[in-house]
Amino acid sequence: FERDKNNRRVLARRSYNLYSDVQKGENVVVEIPVQAGEKHFKYEQKVKLVNPKLYGRGYAIGDMGHTDYVLLADDIVAVEEK
Repeated sequence: FERDKNNRRVLARRSYNLYSDVQKGENVVVEIPVQAGEKHFKYEQKVKLVNPKLYGRGYAIGDMGHTDYVLLADDIVAVEEK
């Protein structure tokens, strides 16, 4: 959520959990702007990310440093299998 000009909370991005056959055992979470619309895919549907960007967000807890990796995309589209 983000705040609008009237300080109200508004939905800014949707997040989707993706499965990767390369990165097994790890969640791949991608965020897309709300303007891209709500997405519904079949189970194990192959998808393509439109204009993906990956960045790290670092933070500390006590004396330990941690990094969250955030994957953003303009959209997620289904890939039709041949």
